[in-house]
Amino acid sequence: MLKILAAAAAISAALAIPALARPVEMTPAIKKALELYIRAYDFDCPVAKAVYAKERTARGTIFKVYCGPADGTDNLFTFAYRATLVPSGDKMLVEEW
Repeated sequence: MLKILAAAAAISAALAIPALARPVEMTPAIKKALELYIRAYDFDCPVAKAVYAKERTARGTIFKVYCGPADGTDNLFTFAYRATLVPSGDKMLVEEW
């Protein structure tokens, strides 16, 4: 649980989200945090490979996360996850896109 809270804090501190959707530069901390959250919801995410900041809503800031195989390539799975960082910044909700 502490790892998940630390991950939320890392994402919250590292991202300043503008109003328009944009690719997010994934630092190692952001990458690790997203993978941890997605796996905590029992979804398959060997490696988080691309993330886009979508919009802020009353529920929080929405990110579209693409994962892929841990094979050293840029290959992505065809599905994505909706990761919502809640306004307090202390947790993230994850669901299929």
